[in-house]
Amino acid sequence: MRRSRKKTGRNFCTGIYKQLGEYCMRIDRLRLINFRGFEEFETDFHPKFNVIIGINGAGKTGVLEGICTAIGSVFVSDRSVQEDDIRVVSYEYSIESQFPVQVEFHGRIRDQKLKWSKTLAGTDRRTITGNAEPLTALLDKIKKGVMAGKSDNLPLIVSYPAERFRKVRRDRDALHEKADIGTLPRGSRLRGYDHWLNPDSGNSIFIKWFKTQELAALQRQKESPEIEVVRKAVSNCIADCENIFFDVREDALMIKFRDRRILPFDLLSHGVRNMLATVGDMAFRCVMLNPHLGENAAIRTSGIVLIDEIDLHLHPAWQRKVVRDMKSTFPEIQFIAATHSPLILSNTEDRVITIENGRSYRAGHTYGRDVNSLLKQVMGTEERPEIVQEALTYYFELIETGEGRTREGLKLRKRLEDMVGADDPELARADVSIAFFEGVL
Repeated sequence: MRRSRKKTGRNFCTGIYKQLGEYCMRIDRLRLINFRGFEEFETDFHPKFNVIIGINGAGKTGVLEGICTAIGSVFVSDRSVQEDDIRVVSYEYSIESQFPVQVEFHGRIRDQKLKWSKTLAGTDRRTITGNAEPLTALLDKIKKGVMAGKSDNLPLIVSYPAERFRKVRRDRDALHEKADIGTLPRGSRLRGYDHWLNPDSGNSIFIKWFKTQELAALQRQKESPEIEVVRKAVSNCIADCENIFFDVREDALMIKFRDRRILPFDLLSHGVRNMLATVGDMAFRCVMLNPHLGENAAIRTSGIVLIDEIDLHLHPAWQRKVVRDMKSTFPEIQFIAATHSPLILSNTEDRVITIENGRSYRAGHTYGRDVNSLLKQVMGTEERPEIVQEALTYYFELIETGEGRTREGLKLRKRLEDMVGADDPELARADVSIAFFEGVL
């Protein structure tokens, strides 16, 4: 009897997801022309986790803004080319804007490969979308299905800027702001895209939703699976979190730690508050977009999430685990994050993109590498302060010429011990070198 050969390597979006009717979305390539500081720029993305690095001003945020411009109007509210996005060039007697400004997206939604562009041709400030017909037809079909009550999954699309999630305003009116999403009814799934470009302004909506869900669960005397999605996501990313809940008397979201401390959201440390808000907001949006998935909303929702300065306010121990925790909590999401942290790079398995001189480069293998080698070889930064590095270099030069134990050498050794400590590994290496040159070894 001939066995049927099992198919392997099925496309990410046309395998099990197509069977489930889920809408996978990802970006494969981004091309920018005269956008921000880029004259012409192109980069590819991994379908899972992407980390962008570069010195300040290299264009990390510009790439994230370019993606926002490209995907604006895809499910979410539109984001046209802004005045700040226009590249300018300084000449001897003037500063001139450069046109056309163009953002080009290559990717897929469900099983369709799509390419479209947004172009600002001149000073009329009118952004034109190119190759829009296939995209528009697909989006119309999906949105009509949602409005007809179909249970097809919607992708999560959200961008977290570097200045995200400041303290929640103390005034209670902040909890009752209306979402600016046109004529959509309150219960529409598409409300999961509200404030997608600025989740900070939508933070009060998340808290209001959490409060409503808890009160409804209390009234029904039954746990809310939607609330459990958020709780599970937060506890997965904040190791010492035991529970989050809404305190009606305090009118505040509270977090209970395993050491029995209970603190309101706005009194949490910057790192904990930032992590709770980001993860909670993502999980909340997954539930809003795909309520039919119940307790599986976070793990079965696909989409694109952008995070600027993913290491923001995080302790080094958290920086080591944030990539792993995000991937395990939201396994179908494509993440694109910017960072300055070598600890993030050391824990990124998928793709690290370096931006330098307006071009993108693959950073090569960074996973599992030590921080010092990443700082020097990948990020182009010395491992030590310049004054310490110069002193060490000169000290080893003295040792190699047999002057390590001279008055100058001993004086420099004392200075180095005062700066870095007598047990510094480089000073131990220096002792071995001295012994070698003196013929002891």
